Amino acid sequence: VHFLVLPRLPVAPGALSLLGSFLLLLAAVPLGDALSRLVDRKEYVIPVLLVAAAGDLWSVFFGLSRMLLKSGAVERVAVAFPVAGRAEIPPQPMTGIMDWIFLAFLAFTFVRFRLPLWKTVPAALLGLGAGFGLLWVYRLPMPLLVTVGASFGLFYYKDLRPSRRDLRVTFGFLVALAAVLAAISIAGGRP
Repeated sequence: VHFLVLPRLPVAPGALSLLGSFLLLLAAVPLGDALSRLVDRKEYVIPVLLVAAAGDLWSVFFGLSRMLLKSGAVERVAVAFPVAGRAEIPPQPMTGIMDWIFLAFLAFTFVRFRLPLWKTVPAALLGLGAGFGLLWVYRLPMPLLVTVGASFGLFYYKDLRPSRRDLRVTFGFLVALAAVLAAISIAGGRP
């Protein structure tokens, strides 16, 4: 999905950016649904949140997202938003497509397991609000899956309660993932 490339066309400033963002959001929904079908127990959602947050942290600060930001190609795979109160500035890329695929994944997973959906909107708003707030305050790329994952984890922990065994396996996987990602960074995979 990170390789979905939108062509550069001679159109009004920002129009292609908004159209491309709309198409990326449309693509996120079926992809999130497909990923949600891979989770066969609701207790796996918290471990998935942890792994996704770890992967996003690495990608934003050391991996693919950072490379896209440095190369300027991020505008082709990021969802852009208009800048409030600044009509003269074209919409700015603010979130990656994976953030929206992950939100769609969570929504479909919660529907599939009949989890209380009245928590979904506040969890999404809190997670996105915290992520955008950090972006605005620090003016640095932020791993949105960390704030979104933390928010959903807080709102749904009692409903999802993973077993100690699941948490131990997740912790082991996170340690292994950290080792692999560190090795990739050290070996030169980092920009």
